[in-house]
Amino acid sequence: MKFHWMHRFDFGDSETELVQMARDLERAKAYSVLLTYSIISTDYVPFLQSMIRVSKHLKFMMAFRAYTMSPEYAIRFFNTMNVHYKNRVTFNLVAGKMLEDEQKEVIDMYNFDESLINTVEKRIELADKWADKFFNKMGDQAPISYTIANSPMTIDLANKWTDYAIINDSGLEESFLKESINKLKNTKVVLIIDPLIRETKEELDQDIAYHYQEWTPNKYEKPYVLEKREHLIRGNMEEVKQEIRDISKKYGIDDFMIVTSQKNISSLLKLMEEMSDW
Repeated sequence: MKFHWMHRFDFGDSETELVQMARDLERAKAYSVLLTYSIISTDYVPFLQSMIRVSKHLKFMMAFRAYTMSPEYAIRFFNTMNVHYKNRVTFNLVAGKMLEDEQKEVIDMYNFDESLINTVEKRIELADKWADKFFNKMGDQAPISYTIANSPMTIDLANKWTDYAIINDSGLEESFLKESINKLKNTKVVLIIDPLIRETKEELDQDIAYHYQEWTPNKYEKPYVLEKREHLIRGNMEEVKQEIRDISKKYGIDDFMIVTSQKNISSLLKLMEEMSDW
């Protein structure tokens, strides 16, 4: 069983903090860490070398949006990574969905025909054409690849191009995603989870400390808060482990990605360390 970590609020984005993240995730036996992409996020490429040097096995899943770089540059980047850091850098193809306020800024900054990227569907279509050039040119040298698949279109994109489709755990209860998962003939599933681990029932019912991130759509609206509070997997450590084993057996899933806003992540790091067997 392999565990991946999505870096969000947990470690910080300075070089010192990212290096510590690499050390901590290596110690926790995480298989990889997803370094996300948004218009306001840190560019993690300059810090890759430092993070790789303090770890031996942890892989770094670099997220790139297809419209932000040419296939030519992406090929050059991953070929360089293969030469210097073989199998340590993987690829997350970011296809479509983004927040409304971010989308407006992205379209405003786009240097080509904005009608190519002004809807989720068009961005997925562009990602499909981009992937055709990238993966066919890379051939056997292509990095291990992932994409977040939260719609029938992105499920199809994953099945066509990437090694893994990253799917939210709530999707397993939705019929259209269940059907889509069954369509993944060439692609494996990475299931997003946010376990809540507390040793007693009383602790489970207590308030949980979360990180918050405010987004202001425009000057006329109040900021709204993004956070992940739905913990479909919950209980003490042994109960959570068993729930994950049951999901793995039921759906044939061997890869899980922890995505959390919880401030205290010590139990999640311990969970990965005790369950990872890759």
